[in-house]
Amino acid sequence: VHLPEKLRAAAAPSPGMFRCPGYQHSAHEAPIASATLDHRFSVAAHWNATGHKSGNAERTRFWTDPSNLDVLCGPCNSRKSSRDPDGNTARYIKEVAIPGFTGPDGKS
Repeated sequence: VHLPEKLRAAAAPSPGMFRCPGYQHSAHEAPIASATLDHRFSVAAHWNATGHKSGNAERTRFWTDPSNLDVLCGPCNSRKSSRDPDGNTARYIKEVAIPGFTGPDGKS
């Protein structure tokens, strides 16, 4: 959704490249084809904190919020995984706290 806007902001001087801020790696140029969107505050951490008791609209607002998205190259995004800026890794809890919960596809 926001990748083209974020890529324009991260444009690198070399054609076909963007500036990845890095994760456990210094900032570097990477091919645009490797660009991924990363959530600063992880989706797993959001689910555990509030998402499991929120409706679909609130969860969608969270995961599409451009202020919570960074562009990382695939390898940096994989290294980051579901870590938050403080370095903690979130693992999804299985609890769903609202009756009639549905996912984005409308299924329970």
